[in-house]
Amino acid sequence: MSRSFPKAVWAGSLERYASRETMARMMDRLARGGFDLVIPIIKPGKGGVLYRSERIPMDPALKGVDALRLCIEEAHQRGIKVHAWSSVFREGPESPLVREHPDVVAVRFPSASPLPPGKPNTWVCTARPEVHEYEAAIFREVMDRYDVDGIHYDFIRTGYFQCSCAVCRAKCMELTGQADGVMREPADASNIMARGYEEWSAWRVSNVTRFVETVSDVAHRAGKEVSAAVFISFPLAYCENGQDWPDWARRGLVDIVMPMNYSMSRKEVRYYALTHRPLMEGAPARIWQGLYHGDVRVPADHFMDRVRIVRQCGAQGLVIFEWSGLTDELADRLAAFEQEWIAC
Repeated sequence: MSRSFPKAVWAGSLERYASRETMARMMDRLARGGFDLVIPIIKPGKGGVLYRSERIPMDPALKGVDALRLCIEEAHQRGIKVHAWSSVFREGPESPLVREHPDVVAVRFPSASPLPPGKPNTWVCTARPEVHEYEAAIFREVMDRYDVDGIHYDFIRTGYFQCSCAVCRAKCMELTGQADGVMREPADASNIMARGYEEWSAWRVSNVTRFVETVSDVAHRAGKEVSAAVFISFPLAYCENGQDWPDWARRGLVDIVMPMNYSMSRKEVRYYALTHRPLMEGAPARIWQGLYHGDVRVPADHFMDRVRIVRQCGAQGLVIFEWSGLTDELADRLAAFEQEWIAC
């Protein structure tokens, strides 16, 4: 069903719904709330995947259950579309990619804050061809083996102050004449004004955009939609995370951009929603604001205030992070909101 203000939900923790009964119950709730799209995670970025792959081990938390297929079947029975969600440039130590090519793990900038003891860096280098091929193959496999309506990019960025591996350092030296003086956290006037800094930033952006160009072309040729969870702040997304999502929107590389507008502050939500619309001017893509409601303790009134704010600020749809926080009460409130808005 096409609605004036479509609604979507990110569906993490598939292992909690890895039975026909629990999946059907959640899809009933989504249908009750008038949802148009569910976005189940297929690769969380820990190493395994959450679907039946011929290449990559399934996450043991699913206990062999093909929860993605259950999700698709139950969603389609209720007229709800499905976009397969991958945390693109995140891989854990058990990832086949990392085991075969350990040097693709991103190297944090020399001055970056150290990670907590025992916590591995799960970002991979966005400049490496083997990374692009591995991550693209996941999307191709899912589109070939499952009846998904689209694909969804998440972590489609470099990560803060990543990467200073040998490849990235060599490129930085080529463009700026230095490495450590540019690869510094936090960025300040000295490295931002360095010769070639903007060219080096553009190179980092180009690596991410090249992946989007390649995979989106495959998806669109297959008749699939493409959506993306994107960094809330721009141009910070470009400068520090290598993500130029307004460019993707203007060029039609993605069909829906979903800024992660997760603040609990109504004022901040309004501010960011207002800054996003000019970035989308003339773009064929739509913008659906992403709001946080992953905790059932968040009052429904507070959440609905944020929904009204983003709608008033020009959002063309809503996406909620994530479905574990969706209650029957909130589903009913969201269904009523559609009629409330139409009546206005």
